[in-house]
Amino acid sequence: MLGGGSKLYTQKNLVVQARCGACGDAVDKEERVIVLFSNADSSAYLGSTKPFVFPENIWIRYGYCATQNLVVHHDCAVIFLGECRLALAEALDRLWTIGCFKNPWHRVDPVRIPSDEPMSREAVAKVADIYALSQLASFPTELLIAIRHHAPSLLFWRCISALTLAAQLSIGAAQPARFVAATNIKKWERGGALELDEPAEISPTAAGGRSSPTSITSSSAQPVLRFTIDSQGIKTVEQLPNRPPYTSSRVSDLSFIVDEVPTFNKAQACLKNGLLQLQLPRGHPAVRIWHTPSPPPSLSQCALYSSNRKYCSWSHFHTIELDSIIGITFLYSHSGPVAIHTHRSSYDSAQAVADSIPDLATRTRMTWTYLPVSREDKILILGTRATDQGINFLVRKRLSGDVIIGVPSEHVPVAADRWRRKEPTTLIYGMSDDSVDMSFLGTYCRSTSTPASPTRHLRPQPDAPFATAAPSEPRQYPGTSFPNWTPLYSSAPLHGVFAAQVFHRPFRLATHRSARPSVKPDASLLGQDCAREAERIFPEICRGILLHYADGGARALGDVRVNVDASRTVVNPTRLCSLWFTGDADDAGGDELVIRSDTQVYESYPMRGELRVWYAYHEMRFAVVGES
Repeated sequence: MLGGGSKLYTQKNLVVQARCGACGDAVDKEERVIVLFSNADSSAYLGSTKPFVFPENIWIRYGYCATQNLVVHHDCAVIFLGECRLALAEALDRLWTIGCFKNPWHRVDPVRIPSDEPMSREAVAKVADIYALSQLASFPTELLIAIRHHAPSLLFWRCISALTLAAQLSIGAAQPARFVAATNIKKWERGGALELDEPAEISPTAAGGRSSPTSITSSSAQPVLRFTIDSQGIKTVEQLPNRPPYTSSRVSDLSFIVDEVPTFNKAQACLKNGLLQLQLPRGHPAVRIWHTPSPPPSLSQCALYSSNRKYCSWSHFHTIELDSIIGITFLYSHSGPVAIHTHRSSYDSAQAVADSIPDLATRTRMTWTYLPVSREDKILILGTRATDQGINFLVRKRLSGDVIIGVPSEHVPVAADRWRRKEPTTLIYGMSDDSVDMSFLGTYCRSTSTPASPTRHLRPQPDAPFATAAPSEPRQYPGTSFPNWTPLYSSAPLHGVFAAQVFHRPFRLATHRSARPSVKPDASLLGQDCAREAERIFPEICRGILLHYADGGARALGDVRVNVDASRTVVNPTRLCSLWFTGDADDAGGDELVIRSDTQVYESYPMRGELRVWYAYHEMRFAVVGES
């Protein structure tokens, strides 16, 4: 298929992204693919591999790789080349260019911006006729897009995307690659002319060399380069006289790079076929991608937490106005945060963020920690501190008091406390799509503030449940051990609870005991003071509890998965009831937990004292302290 002008190569290691360059769809394991390679300076297509089966396990590597590689479904490549009216080498070069230039620069994580792959009416009519679905050709484009969202990976839609791309790339003359210093760019728009800040040499490059443009020197004015990115790569470049002031505006279908011009002194821009891609050398300063055109000016003044790896190279940064959210979900793997999701409405869930975690083992065994922020409440302080077990987060709310989220530690280093940013207005977090941890968390405050002491506690109304309570430090589980996982810790007072929302997963109770019995407390239930009634009302395993207080505050305990797990709400609860099973729990990763047991222990507590919960992936234990 790739003979006659296309060179075949064999490499032991392939550094690729699992996304098809022809149809834009994800590449799954065991699909037949080819990989298109670039030349040494990543300015043109050089050759391709033979078709092979995409491996099941992809090792994430961060080593330097000079060439840019593009994965293409084998069937998409056949369709594309059969329809494209260009010579084979030229067709593959244009396919490689449009696919690789979707990344703002080489070796960056994919910028996942919601988009709909284009579909021409001619391609829809042709494929629909082959599938004997000719009536689809008369459907409006909006309806076709809605239908495709239900099954985007079908070969039917891949064919349409590949045919559309082939027709698009068959038009117009090819433009050879040329390089220019990024600092010399004054204005550029995809498909348009390049406007330079000052004269600079722009020369065509062959496979073995590139031009050596001169960079402008930095001035006291500190002009700023702003790159606008969409699903097809860099869309526009503009040089601004100074950094724009931070605004809370966010754009869902665009991303932005905003930094001072001297930051790009060693960077070049490669222009080809109306497209532009940055060329960043080794050791280039961190480049950050934002979802706002006017990000905060200095991350060093905002940082509360950053991982040691990805924050130092690049990340995708998000800003969230704290007065626009009703909750935050932290996704944990073992003792470290993996991702974060902010809830903006009562219908919002963190499931899409959880599904986007690339590592399957991490994705299916995460622990969710929910921080409710009621409409009547307000976040006053966000902070972090490092312990020997990981990172703790402090959240101080006006009604709900101080909440410390994290892993229990035997030694709390007071000197390492970093409670800061009183009354933050904006939450900043950084995530990397192939990362195994959250890369950055910080806050931004428009007004100057001083660090707040963790020992100054709020004083709500005297009858409020948090009126005199200091923050409950994460405590070690009092039992001998916590099975399988390092547990997270949460606590809340039981006094003043107006309603309790119990989140659960279904289970089936077998009648016989396993041959290898173990002790696992698998249920904690809110309800009446009758075990039989509790079994009737709550026949599921409790995973978390959301307590709503009479003053408008709220606290979450355990693995609360809002709008994901089913839940029941008890208004004005009078007792905390639990039903414990002794036996084996069989969890194959499905929706149902099978428990083999014939021993059940029932406990009941009044709604007084403090409820302490230790929880991890499908594990939950609790203790009530001070109920008397």
